[in-house]
Amino acid sequence: MSKDGGAQPVWSKDGKTLYFLDAFQKLTAVDVEVAGDSLRMGSPRSLFQMGTRHSVSTDGYDVSRDGRFLVLTSITKSTAPVVLVTNWDTELK
Repeated sequence: MSKDGGAQPVWSKDGKTLYFLDAFQKLTAVDVEVAGDSLRMGSPRSLFQMGTRHSVSTDGYDVSRDGRFLVLTSITKSTAPVVLVTNWDTELK
């Protein structure tokens, strides 16, 4: 439950807690309880600040069965220049 939006939701293995990144890249937890036909959401708790990720197409974290986190903390940016080869097809002849 987030008023400012969230991303990368992951359920705890027991299905009682929903984790997500809030708008400020903080890993946040919300306890979820099912009671009959209703769903009760607890208050969001910020757990820790996540680092900004660049060029990753997958979630930056997961939650293990015992509640510990596996977190992708950094990605090295390449400082190598980009080389654009034009007319490369003429080299094939």
